[in-house]
Amino acid sequence: MRLDSKESSYPWNLAVAMSRLGLNDLALAFMTRAIHLANAAGEDDWSGSDAQLALAELAIDAEEPDLALTALARARALDDRGTRNRQIEELLGEIRAEQHDPHPHASLAALLQDLAA
Repeated sequence: MRLDSKESSYPWNLAVAMSRLGLNDLALAFMTRAIHLANAAGEDDWSGSDAQLALAELAIDAEEPDLALTALARARALDDRGTRNRQIEELLGEIRAEQHDPHPHASLAALLQDLAA
């Protein structure tokens, strides 16, 4: 990564490795870096809706629901054809279940889910 600091695949691969080791906070940081680098380089395949979904999954694993919701909102905005709606809905449901929100109708996850309906 030091030799080619603008290459997005290096932090992406580290994120995957860290996730498999259960180091979710590190995985989240490396994935965020990979997406930012890919976005700056105009690499839509590595910074688009699929990348945002991967980031959301890592954020859920790292117990960062706000970051997961932000990534899901970006995924929805980048998904022109709505091909990722089912995956987005599943992850929103997972966030809502883990938050144990006494007022789920007021949570951001519920608001985002209502927008999809």
